[in-house]
Amino acid sequence: MHEDRTHITELSQQFEQRKPFLSHQLNEMFAIQKALFGDRFGGLSHEKERQFAWAKAFVQKFILVRADRANDINKSELYQARELAAALFGSENHHFVLGCMDGRNIPAVVMSHPAHVGGTARTQGGEFFGISDGIGADVRIQPDSYLVGRVQALLRNKRGEKIFYSLDSHKGCAARGLASKVKGMVYDGGLRDDILRKIQIARGLNKIRQDLDQQEVVAEIYPQFFSFDPHDGSMTMGLEMHLDTDTVGKKGFTPEVLEQLSKEGKIVTTWDFLFDPQVQSILEQQVQPVDFRNQYAESMLSNWTAITNLYAGGNGEVFQRIYDSLYQAYQNSGWQVGEAEDLENKVISENGLIHKAKIMLKNIVTRWSIAQDHHVWPFDVHNEQAIVLTEGGYGPFTEISVFSIFSKEDNDLLMDDTRLALGLVRDFRRRGAETQGAEGISDPLGMLEGDEFIEAPILIMNKAIMRNIPDEAWEHLQNIDLTSLLTSIDWDDFKLREWTRADVEKHLRDGNGNLASTHYDIAVSYIDGVYELFDRMRHMMLVDNQFREMLIHGNIMVMNLMVDADRRARILLPLTV
Repeated sequence: MHEDRTHITELSQQFEQRKPFLSHQLNEMFAIQKALFGDRFGGLSHEKERQFAWAKAFVQKFILVRADRANDINKSELYQARELAAALFGSENHHFVLGCMDGRNIPAVVMSHPAHVGGTARTQGGEFFGISDGIGADVRIQPDSYLVGRVQALLRNKRGEKIFYSLDSHKGCAARGLASKVKGMVYDGGLRDDILRKIQIARGLNKIRQDLDQQEVVAEIYPQFFSFDPHDGSMTMGLEMHLDTDTVGKKGFTPEVLEQLSKEGKIVTTWDFLFDPQVQSILEQQVQPVDFRNQYAESMLSNWTAITNLYAGGNGEVFQRIYDSLYQAYQNSGWQVGEAEDLENKVISENGLIHKAKIMLKNIVTRWSIAQDHHVWPFDVHNEQAIVLTEGGYGPFTEISVFSIFSKEDNDLLMDDTRLALGLVRDFRRRGAETQGAEGISDPLGMLEGDEFIEAPILIMNKAIMRNIPDEAWEHLQNIDLTSLLTSIDWDDFKLREWTRADVEKHLRDGNGNLASTHYDIAVSYIDGVYELFDRMRHMMLVDNQFREMLIHGNIMVMNLMVDADRRARILLPLTV
């Protein structure tokens, strides 16, 4: 235990040295939170004191690890990787990905997706909130959905260009597996159900475009499908063509069914190429081993150099093999390759096929760079320690893997995703304790073990990303002291449920004169950020009774963080409970 205390002391000193402002905020917030908890329950037990100390150290470690990655984002190697990625896709082609919040499905290790290129959203099971089944119509679009609004904005902003929107139905999805069990269908872990859902999302994306296209010139959109396997880092393409066959309809996409489809040349997988001796020879020459956890920017550039060389302007041997295999798979499955996409009539466009081949190339290079053709995949095990509510992040990190949950949708849906993640983290802790660390997770700080770690609060990092704010503006914003203002919020007051952004702004301006001297645009962003964090916290405390109970009793703790575009924590809002 002496070694544990020494480690925690060193971590605290390092945090204070590197992040003096956040260190002051964190110390102040935890002091207030401990006092509130002690008043509520008649003092703090020794176990609860240790839990508070552990949680504080956990937050310090989390912020420092993410700060290191934020520094990577501005390295010259990453700028070069982004330029190569833009060149591969072309200036008028834009790639976006909707994937699962599963901590193993990190865009960097799926396809070397660089920070600040295109966009990704990660939700429970890769769900697209805002697109649902219609009554009397194939699909219903929810106009106030954030994701719907973002797609509409993309279509308008990229008018005359092409948007490729990849939908991942990953294998082994816990969320979809649970949903299938509820329906009584347990044959393939919910994979067929998930692809059916992604087909409906694709119809919704097409409808969003069709509705806009009747009024104005917009971009083209190409919904596309793939299935990533987090157990081995491979990708499968073409499953959407076989949903209604007798075998798949009865059994789903079981391993036996997938093997048969592969033998018949009706689907394409990463292994088709990694086990090909000629492709192996080329990969050995072109692809270098990488380490995304410890050398993110350097690894990204290494892989994008290889991807660019293997693409070779569309003439590379490996790329041609991928394209030919995909072309043949679609033909073997009764589909046609034409000029325009037509999902209902089994037509994939030439543009769509080329883009899918590029995605497969990215996955092949990424898989080989991390683990070559061996089946040992270092990201195959769940080791998520916490939950981050955010628009996106740049993993994998050196320490503290998380469930990253897309934060911009309806709060009820967000809480459902978070609830699932909380249950999973608690279960991972329990498994770790039962197996002495052989499975599940153990304390990343080495401070707690057994029941003490199982019962410790799970940290939720509630983030508001504030883009385009220069360093000098952050320094000014850090001088705005909201401690007394925010800690005085009465979470028993149901009038808070009616507060709008304007009410929060009035509350902030009335209580702090420093806002008056803040540049208008910066002040607007700041108030937006405060309201975003307050709104989610309000939902937990005044709408969702289960979250309220967990917060009051210390089963979970929420850190409300304002971060910059590189996800570097800048301000901790003391929204204490």
